[in-house]
Amino acid sequence: MGNLIKKAPWVMIIILALTLQSLQAQSDKVTVSGKIVNSTGVNGSYVYLVTGGSAETVQFNRGPINNNSFTIQLRQDYQDSLVNAFLFISPLPKMDDKIYKENLKNVKRHRILIDTAEIQVNIDNAAKWARVKGGELNRHKREFDLVDSTYHAMYKQKRVDEQYVHSGNFLDDLNRYRNLATVELIKKYNNSLVSLSMASSLANLPVPRMTYEYRNEIRDALDSFSPALKASAQMQKIETSFADKVKRDAPKDGLPFPNVEMVNQDLKPVSLYDLYGGKEYVLLDFWATWCGPCIQQQPTVKMLAEKFKDSNVQIVGVSVDQKQPAWSNYLKKKPFNYPQYHFNPADKEMLANMGAMKLPTYTLVEISSGKIVEYDIPINELEKTLEKYRK
Repeated sequence: MGNLIKKAPWVMIIILALTLQSLQAQSDKVTVSGKIVNSTGVNGSYVYLVTGGSAETVQFNRGPINNNSFTIQLRQDYQDSLVNAFLFISPLPKMDDKIYKENLKNVKRHRILIDTAEIQVNIDNAAKWARVKGGELNRHKREFDLVDSTYHAMYKQKRVDEQYVHSGNFLDDLNRYRNLATVELIKKYNNSLVSLSMASSLANLPVPRMTYEYRNEIRDALDSFSPALKASAQMQKIETSFADKVKRDAPKDGLPFPNVEMVNQDLKPVSLYDLYGGKEYVLLDFWATWCGPCIQQQPTVKMLAEKFKDSNVQIVGVSVDQKQPAWSNYLKKKPFNYPQYHFNPADKEMLANMGAMKLPTYTLVEISSGKIVEYDIPINELEKTLEKYRK
C-alpha cells in the first residue's frame, strides 16, 4: 500500500505544523472543505485529516473527493486549542500511522493553520500549493509567510531592499530584513498565537550570535505582547530560552576564562593552567564524539597543531561528551597530535562561561592575563587568527 501512495502522481500532503495553545474558545466541531484544482483522476479518492502528535493519539478523519471537492467533519471537539493537523490525498480507503509515516517524505508538503470552525482549502496539485481561508490567525500567518517568501525572492535576485542595507554584507542584510520585518509583525499582532510562535523562533535564531545581535529588537517584540500572552506558559518558555541564548551568544572576548577542572586521558584532574605547556596562548578546541562538524574539522585542527607546535600557541582539545568512556574509546581508535581533555557537560553554567554551548567552538586564551582574546573563531579563520598571535 505504501508503494501505491508513492507512485500515485497526485498524492499530496498539506501539513499543519504549529502546535499552539489557544486562548479563545473554538467551535465544538471543525469542518474542513475545499477543491482540488488542476488535477485529474482524484475523484473517488479521499482527503485525510490527521490529528494527534503520537502513535497513541493519532486520528485519521477522511472525506471522499467528488467532483474535485471534499468535506471533512472532525470527530472530536476543539475547544480552547489549536492542534497539529495534516491533510493529504490518498486512493486508499483506510489509513494508519505506519503507512502515513512511510510516505511522508515522498510528497510535497504545505503548512496550513486551522483556527476556526470553518476552513476552506484549495489545493493546486500542478503548482504544488494550497490556499487556506480560515480565521484571523490564518490572515496573520499569510503576512508572516510573505516575509519569508520575500526573503527567498531577494536571495534569488541577490538584492536587499535599500532600507535594510546596513552592513554591506548581502546575507547579513538579508537576515536583517527578515528579523526586523518579523519583529514589526509581532508588534502589529501582539495578541496572536502566530506571533507567539514566531517569537519562539526569534528567541533561538540558528545563525551564531544573531540572537545576541538582535537582542534589543527581540526584547521589544516580547515586551509588546498582550498581558494574556505574557502570562502564558509558552511565553515563559520563550523568555527562558531567549535569556539562555543571549548569554550563550554574548561575546566572550576580554572576559576572564574560568579556571575549570578537567581530566586528562589517564582520568587525572587538571586545570587550565596545567594545559598551556609554557606557551603564551592556549587554543581550546571544544568538541564531542557525536558532533559531526567537529569530526569534519579535526583534520584542519590537526594540521594547525603540527604547524604551530614550535610556536607560542598550544592547541588542546576539550571534549564535552556526556559519557567519558565514549571519549576515551574514540581517542584509542583515532589518536590526536595535540593534548586531549574531558570536561563534564553537566555543569551548564560553566559551559556557558567558557563559551562552549555550541560545538565546535574555538577559543583563544592568553595565559598571562587569563582572559579570552578570541572567541568562537570560524574554522576558515583559525589559521589566520593564530598567525596574528604567533611569535
